[in-house]
Amino acid sequence: MNAYQLIQQDQLQEFKSGGSLYRHTKSGAQIYHMANQDNENSFAFSFHTPPPDDSGVPHILEHTVLCGSESFPIKDPFITLYKGSMHTFLNAFTAPEFTVYPASTVVEKDFFNLMRIYGDAVFFPLLRREAFMQEGHHVGLDEQGKAQRVGIVYNEMKGSYSSHESLLVEHSFRALFPGDPLSRDSGGDPGYIPDLTYEQFVDFHKKHYHPSNCRIFLYGDIPVQKSLDFLDKHFLSRFESAEPPLPNREIIPWNKPEIMEFPAPKGESDGCSHSVNWLLSPAWQPEERVALQVLAQILMGHGGSPLQMAIQQSPLGEDLSPVSGLELDVGHILFTLGIRGSARENAQAFKELVFNEPQKLCDHGISDEQINGALGLVEFREREIRGGTPLGLRLMGRLSRSWNYGENPILGLSFEKPFARLKKQAQDQAFWAALIKKHFLDNPHHSLVTLYPQEDYQQKQREKEEQAVNQWVSNLDDKARENWEISLVDLKTFQQEEDDPEILKSIPFLTKEEIPKEVSKIHFEKFQKLGFQWYEQNLYTRGVNYLDLGFSLDDFNLEERLWLPLFSHCFNELGTENYSYDQLAQQIALDMGGIHSSLVSGTPLGHKGGRNHFVIRMKMLKEQISPSLELLREILFKRDYNQETRLKELLLEFRNDIRTSLIPNGSGYALTRAAAPLSQGTLMDEFWYGISQYQHIQGALEQWENHGSETLIREFQSLSQKIFVRLKWVSLCSEGSNLSYLQHEVEDELRTWVIEPVGESQHIQVDFPAIQALQVPATVSFTAGVTRAAALDSPSYACELVISQLLKAGYLWENIRMKGGAYGASAGASGLEGYYFFSSFRDPRGHLSYKDYRSGLEYLKKNVTQMDIDLALIGLVGKDLAPLSPAQKASMAVKRDLYFISDELRQKNRDRLLSLTVEDLQSALDDLLNRWDSQQRLVLLAGKEHIEAALVDYPDFHKHSLELQV
Repeated sequence: MNAYQLIQQDQLQEFKSGGSLYRHTKSGAQIYHMANQDNENSFAFSFHTPPPDDSGVPHILEHTVLCGSESFPIKDPFITLYKGSMHTFLNAFTAPEFTVYPASTVVEKDFFNLMRIYGDAVFFPLLRREAFMQEGHHVGLDEQGKAQRVGIVYNEMKGSYSSHESLLVEHSFRALFPGDPLSRDSGGDPGYIPDLTYEQFVDFHKKHYHPSNCRIFLYGDIPVQKSLDFLDKHFLSRFESAEPPLPNREIIPWNKPEIMEFPAPKGESDGCSHSVNWLLSPAWQPEERVALQVLAQILMGHGGSPLQMAIQQSPLGEDLSPVSGLELDVGHILFTLGIRGSARENAQAFKELVFNEPQKLCDHGISDEQINGALGLVEFREREIRGGTPLGLRLMGRLSRSWNYGENPILGLSFEKPFARLKKQAQDQAFWAALIKKHFLDNPHHSLVTLYPQEDYQQKQREKEEQAVNQWVSNLDDKARENWEISLVDLKTFQQEEDDPEILKSIPFLTKEEIPKEVSKIHFEKFQKLGFQWYEQNLYTRGVNYLDLGFSLDDFNLEERLWLPLFSHCFNELGTENYSYDQLAQQIALDMGGIHSSLVSGTPLGHKGGRNHFVIRMKMLKEQISPSLELLREILFKRDYNQETRLKELLLEFRNDIRTSLIPNGSGYALTRAAAPLSQGTLMDEFWYGISQYQHIQGALEQWENHGSETLIREFQSLSQKIFVRLKWVSLCSEGSNLSYLQHEVEDELRTWVIEPVGESQHIQVDFPAIQALQVPATVSFTAGVTRAAALDSPSYACELVISQLLKAGYLWENIRMKGGAYGASAGASGLEGYYFFSSFRDPRGHLSYKDYRSGLEYLKKNVTQMDIDLALIGLVGKDLAPLSPAQKASMAVKRDLYFISDELRQKNRDRLLSLTVEDLQSALDDLLNRWDSQQRLVLLAGKEHIEAALVDYPDFHKHSLELQV
């Protein structure tokens, strides 16, 4: 402890933790440790990296520090470690002002292995010029010898700037900070990324990646002394304290609002997006932060809140933009309201609309129901144990709201005390009126941003890019041209050279012997009652009760199934006999922590037919159980579908949500389309979540425009009458006596329900072309390829899992990402649905990646070693170790039972994994190659230029091409 000064200690009772803030005396680094009993230990290195311009230097640096370091001078120690780590989280990300390198694991040795690699990467990176060219940008030559601008970050941001919604997010945020680092794109604007020089890049690291500018977060049950000693020994003791560049805490307030307009890619219509954006208060002030969280919930927390209703019902546009909401994680609290599908001249009228509703609340007051509902939901979200990102890293994000800005770390964490004080003030109308006036009505620091479609936006971007590249090449003199050609040779050598085997041995991997031999299990009770299948789990839930209801859809025909996603989207967004839709939304906020529906499909192991369910999930506190069940009965059996205006709003909203996701989620849409015919489960994924659903919704909207609402209303009424009499299973998750009470209440409710038998299962058969192009207005492409795969209970399934792990962290990473410049590439096996897939994401090479898919299998067959297999096993098993939230455990238990994934089978697959040999893998690769050659299915989702370029090698893309309006 001599190397550190203890600055403060905190009792963090609401997180069952003790907090300690240290300063490393020699280097100036600050470390905050949260000690508790959580065995999922986390750490993060965070650096203040305000962007000096729009070149994306923080983002490019985030990528490049992981491309070799002083102690690990190989091409990519990050991905090498990825192969041999049981991490539950491993990533890096660039925020507007900070760059963060977080990781989590449940294995102590792995924790320090990850910290060793990450710490050496951020403090002592090699920063080779070739890595800068690969990750950032350079002028290269395509297959025809034509000069072009390439780079992984460059292509990533080209993809981001192809999305209307992404551009609106950027402009809405940055418009509030003119002249400030926050007004610049830390990720990088493709138009400015080429301006960044290698020398500027290296200088940025020297200035910002010093321990004095670093915040190190530690969380979990590993003794803090071990971590502090490790940090001092390996990294911090080598530095002298320096004066860090201070975070920009003071934003000069405006004395008048701003109006701004920006062009964007033109989509299906001439619709514009408008957003009104407020700068509120510093995020490290807990009293203001908590009050604004509740106020935001009152204003627009659900479909019945004043601002959501005003925007949805307004003739000024189609629906609420998804950019809307409260932003808490950029130092200052921001609030955005947006509308999409609007006319350019509606901007000022939209601003007036969003100011009118807060003014009405000031004039007429906020109802007790609105206040209590908002308080309840905000508190519920704080209490619930959520899945996804590890808890430690979620708390790190909250703590960073204050700590990263030079304030006390606990100010960003604090919730319970300021919330308790807020509840005492909550019924005082003057309090809310003052808050609304201060932050909204009388706050001049707000902007009105319009994003308007430009007909030739992308063409102009391409022409500008080509012109800049051609100009750059033409300006080269003989010496400069020679240096350029040498740099391309050096880059190719860098990418192709094999890492030194002796250096690879220095990477601190886990070993195969450290892999748990037994699979983790989810314990639950299963029994029959009232004619249903019941699942029960007694888990620590912090007082939250979960109820899932599964209704069979197996006897629904194709037309009915196509309507189900929209029906699910509208599930709790329509009124009933006793409540208008806004009243219902308010009652839901009062009576429960949340209710939503989803569609779940899969093919049970060993069956050809699918099993499909409409699932309703409710979550509530004990005192809410009875009123929640009463409200559920109202939603299910007293729904009023004759609400044309509301239905049209929801139809437009649903269509727009899909449309704006087509490019950002291009790989998913391509993969879903490619795999569709291979099983009933994959076919339902396509009809429910793929291009088929988009086409169906487009058709439904056209039918409404031409013939009115009759068809949709009729379909919804029919679905409602058919779904909710087909209850098949019930899942309960709670703790102790709460579970018994929940079961008793649910039993009493279900006794009153009418249940009818499910008819004969419908086997849906639809053919899709084996090779298909999906045309979208994107400057990068998304590829997917699938073929048949081994079943989950086949010995070959374990081999295909290992093959996937080796490919995506090896051959595909090196050839499609590093050499090809794509943002990502992946491979995987679905043993349940019986398909094997490849995909690439934001890929500048388009169809050329298909050749890499096959080449990867060939390469692996010739080069795989037992060490490769053993490292892949470590990473695969790590995925099974990630802790699950109570809600996740409840869902997983039901899924495994419904689709016959027993613990015995899971253990058999673990045993097979641990006994795999090179010969086993080579045999499986032979089978996979044969299936790929004879049964491959390819989908290319890309712009017109990429599709035309693919026709030479894949002429069927021309025969089976579908243009999607985005």
